[in-house]
Amino acid sequence: MQEQTIIWAFVKANWIQLLIVVMLAALVAGVRIAWVNHGETQYAAGYGQAKIDQQEADAKLRSLNEKEKATNEREAQQRIDRARNDALDAAARAGRLQQQLVAIRDQLGQYNATVGAGRQPQTPEFCLPTCSANLSSETDNWQNTLTGQPKPEGSVNGSTTP
Repeated sequence: MQEQTIIWAFVKANWIQLLIVVMLAALVAGVRIAWVNHGETQYAAGYGQAKIDQQEADAKLRSLNEKEKATNEREAQQRIDRARNDALDAAARAGRLQQQLVAIRDQLGQYNATVGAGRQPQTPEFCLPTCSANLSSETDNWQNTLTGQPKPEGSVNGSTTP
């Protein structure tokens, strides 16, 4: 107990100085709390604004990337469509060329059938080139039989045309 009385006697003797120290400590703590609170508010405001600014910048960048991606996809699709259309046109042309080739072959076959390798005089079926000499002699025989007169020397069988 004696210690308590010593402390109490010290407080009674120096109460004004102790009160000033406690008040200064409270003032320092209050200023510190206010300063920290102000700093946190300012930091939070700056951080919040920076975060908002960053989000806006990210949104703009994302929007630009999406637009560029859409443009690239659209251009790629246009190139694909052009290539597909070119391929379809080429296939259609090839089909038409194939049809024309078939038509030309048919026409050539008809032409060859009509004209042949060269113009040959048509001979009747009853008179082939191998029998033309016999035909001339038969004609002379029939003429002799019908008229009863021998054929003159300058007949077709022995004639030469100039």
